[in-house]
Amino acid sequence: RLMDKYRARLRLKLISARPRKLAARQILNALRENDVVLIVADQFKSFGVEVEYFDLSLPAPRDPVTLALRSGAALLPMFMVHNPEVCFDPIYRT
Repeated sequence: RLMDKYRARLRLKLISARPRKLAARQILNALRENDVVLIVADQFKSFGVEVEYFDLSLPAPRDPVTLALRSGAALLPMFMVHNPEVCFDPIYRT
């Protein structure tokens, strides 16, 4: 419920991963509308696609790569690191 509250406050829309065909259709529609789509890639079990990333050929989850290729959207890999010193610094508070 807490996460739902945060999403509602930020006006984020959640697309359920199941059923897969409906999820893919909703994601493609969002990308066509130029919306930002966040896909938690570590939830995917299949790493069946090789992608070029900084001159390296690396394995990537198939689903996000396929969606990017079908939609023409950019695929931007990101990660987050927990750092308590930054989290509690007053300059980063909103």
